[in-house]
Amino acid sequence: MMLAFLKRLWTTIRRPSVHYSLGFLTLGGFIMGIIFWGGF
Repeated sequence: MMLAFLKRLWTTIRRPSVHYSLGFLTLGGFIMGIIFWGGF
């Protein structure tokens, strides 16, 4: 069960479009966190 999950996760990570969107989401959340932290 764990092996199947890891294999699916690996195929998801290897796909560039998913990887870029995930990185974009992380970067966007980080920037929004800085803006909100500076706002308050």
